[in-house]
Amino acid sequence: MGETIVLVLLDIDGTLLNSSHRIEADTINAISNYNGTNQFVLCTARKPSSTNLIAKQLNLNEIIIICYNGALIMEREKKIFERPLSVQIVAYILGTAQKYNLTINVYSNDSWIVNELNSYVLNEAKIIGEMPLKINDVLEAANLIVHKILLLGNEARLNLIKNELKTINGITFCNSKEGYLEITSLYANKRKAFEYLLEYLSVNVEDSLAIGDGPNDLELLKCVGIGIAMDNAPLEVKNVAKYVTLSNDENGVAIALTKFLN
Repeated sequence: MGETIVLVLLDIDGTLLNSSHRIEADTINAISNYNGTNQFVLCTARKPSSTNLIAKQLNLNEIIIICYNGALIMEREKKIFERPLSVQIVAYILGTAQKYNLTINVYSNDSWIVNELNSYVLNEAKIIGEMPLKINDVLEAANLIVHKILLLGNEARLNLIKNELKTINGITFCNSKEGYLEITSLYANKRKAFEYLLEYLSVNVEDSLAIGDGPNDLELLKCVGIGIAMDNAPLEVKNVAKYVTLSNDENGVAIALTKFLN
């Protein structure tokens, strides 16, 4: 597909980054080889500033980023697409999360707000290289434009709140990894963000490729021209992919790009 690939969507955590949360030199070099003739877009659950740090590491020339699992698309400093949660839904979810004593993370534009600074949050801060803002009454965040809510805790408590979330219209949620429950608008996911970019960039579906590893990548991998799963992805993600590359600790992204962009 070398000449025809135009749009390449790359997940970050578990895909571009290895288990030490670093990008291997081989991956940077592979992206550099194909960056001039293809449109690379980072497609992640991360916030904009954290995503842009990765884009700079990769020396991407035209920076469009998909953040918060598709709830926000930025073209440099400009918002070109957003699908926030409603104020009423945010207030209900935050109140319910407090009831189950979960760690609450609220993401609004480029702000990251938490209700406590515990080991879960400090580990997340270490991974992305930023510290959040702690506020005493996290319910105050319900009045913001909220693009994503991340609830952290043990799976038993997360399963309890999932049963309540199933009764709410207008949201979608999934585990990005164990202990992490991500909640966004029903109208915000990586697939919908991709479909918006197809029109925005005037790209044909067959001229697209995506690489990912998590359940939040599943719908995207099903709808792009070539959906590629990392070897460290769960079986449900591998099963929808057209190709499974090596893991994020084995330069899987570099291997896949070399195979399909040459």
